[in-house]
Amino acid sequence: MFPRYVAHARQRLPARRPLAAALMLTGIACGAGSEHLYARHATTRARPASVSNIISVVSCADSGPNTLRQALSEAVDGTVIDFNLAPCNEITLRTGELLISVNNVTLQGPVAGMTIDGSKNGRVIRHIGIGKLDLENMTIRNGDSTGSASPNGGCIYSTGHIFLDKSIVTGCQAKTLDSRRAYGGAIFVEPGGVALYRSTVSESSVYSATGKARGGGIAASYVTVSFSTISGNSAYGRPGNANYARGGGIYASNLNHTGTAVSVSYSTISNNKSEEGGGVFSPGINISQSTISSNKSTGSGGGVFSSVSGSTVNCRESTISGNNSGYLAGGMLVNSGNVAHFSHCTVTNNHAVVTGGGLYLDGNSHEFIDTLVAGNFLTSGAASKDIGGGPQKTMFGSNNLIVSSSIDVPQGTIRDAPMLAALADNGGLTMTHALLPGSAAIDHGASNVDSFDQRGAGFRRVVGAAPDIGAFEFNDVVFASGFE
Repeated sequence: MFPRYVAHARQRLPARRPLAAALMLTGIACGAGSEHLYARHATTRARPASVSNIISVVSCADSGPNTLRQALSEAVDGTVIDFNLAPCNEITLRTGELLISVNNVTLQGPVAGMTIDGSKNGRVIRHIGIGKLDLENMTIRNGDSTGSASPNGGCIYSTGHIFLDKSIVTGCQAKTLDSRRAYGGAIFVEPGGVALYRSTVSESSVYSATGKARGGGIAASYVTVSFSTISGNSAYGRPGNANYARGGGIYASNLNHTGTAVSVSYSTISNNKSEEGGGVFSPGINISQSTISSNKSTGSGGGVFSSVSGSTVNCRESTISGNNSGYLAGGMLVNSGNVAHFSHCTVTNNHAVVTGGGLYLDGNSHEFIDTLVAGNFLTSGAASKDIGGGPQKTMFGSNNLIVSSSIDVPQGTIRDAPMLAALADNGGLTMTHALLPGSAAIDHGASNVDSFDQRGAGFRRVVGAAPDIGAFEFNDVVFASGFE
């Protein structure tokens, strides 16, 4: 192990930071009208609520006076449900889901957090308003919507929008044993979107025996993930089900004006699985300063499956590593009619069976700048183990390191082995592959539009004569203790 790799502690986030600020960091909006929604959210957070709009929970019982259930029944539009006076840090539901019928409501836990446990006795929260359900310092867990008239949303169901800030949704299940659809193992939103900031959606699942299973973690029209983690979720169906289960971590359905439905920044999507799109299944995606790793699909798109013609894929300062596909595209599948742009990304150690161990590009023309695609694997064949694609596909750009591709790579592309260390905590908020001394990627980049590499502030993008290729900027101080 290289000592310098553990010298940088993970960056600490500010004690309080508005969710809207995190969304601004992504640089994109999640869907039609979302700019207005996020602006309204920021205004609500900044303005103290009036006393009449705050209800304090002072009983930890499931129902009765001063309980959460009673507070929600009395809530009006804009109410903040506050848990700071609650004599406990966990409420267990025994009589079924909590119903929220107003448009906008906030559940605000104390700094130490508040847990609502569904005890596998139905869904935890059903929000039937058209506004936003805002969860702050909350843990929602152990929801199970199996047997519900609508099995969507194992823990949370909303007909509006959901915002999570420093919150966790985990241990949820949405399941149907017939041909009905099951969407959103943890969270389901239709027709709106989901935004996460400093939050986690984990260890949840969605299952439909013969119908559609979508979004083991989240199913929504559009999803924004900032400084957050989506991990350990799954979408699956009965063997032989013709409706492929899609989006082990995230399933999104609607394009916005940028040509995407999902935005991921400073986040990790890992160890999710499904039949298509093990980590994410979406019509287009923006990925920045993030890691997509160790996801699995039995079909195509182990890490990401970008669907729907007319979508856009953007990867900037990010790592796609260790994902596995049972057919095409271990790391990412870019479907027909999509356009992909890769800048300072590292795609390595992914595995597919047929073609495109790292990437499978089925769109017509794709841009690669300062991007490293190497060290990926195929069960059979070698010509397309890093990049595979359909006939007459083209790539353009410059200053890349791509070892194996069935598509003609841009002129001047380096074809040497990249010399990468294993995926590890090299500082910053997400895992990265460090470049080893002597790597051909060092000082062979061209673009200097980013101040920092994937790891963010404190990790300059240019250390030597020129930027490096890939998501990690080499610093020879790393090896000053005798490794060179």
